[in-house]
Amino acid sequence: MSPAGSGGMAGFARSCEGVAAIEFALIVPVLCFALLAMTDIGFAIGERMGMDQALRTGAEIALADPGTGPVFDAVEASAAPQFTVVAAPQTPGADGFSLDVERFYACPETPDTAVAATTTCAGSTPTAAFYELSATKDYSGLTLPSFAIGARLKVQIR
Repeated sequence: MSPAGSGGMAGFARSCEGVAAIEFALIVPVLCFALLAMTDIGFAIGERMGMDQALRTGAEIALADPGTGPVFDAVEASAAPQFTVVAAPQTPGADGFSLDVERFYACPETPDTAVAATTTCAGSTPTAAFYELSATKDYSGLTLPSFAIGARLKVQIR
């Protein structure tokens, strides 16, 4: 006689043996994908933080108003340990990383509109000098689709 509860197909349908293994097999791929996606997001955030740090280093140098060359060099030196930097503005390196440093004049009330240095702004206010530093990188992760990471920083020096 067979053991209790194992009466042919009806007993097989009521059996709970192996259910945990099946549930585990169904859930593990989802958990693995979630782990890889979180890792991707962490790497992207780390690269963005590296870009922010390089731009902040350039902003410190820009406060002395040495010109775009020294500011670009400072940003480049700060970014070099983490990124492939090409010594030319807006030229992507091997990893898709590019830098740009621009110096321009604008009225304090409209800092996004460049004007000539001799322009008189509203209320006889003189123009202000600005540096705009930007960095971009093409990020291609393990599971996430490729996307661009960017950082921009504007510094008013006078």
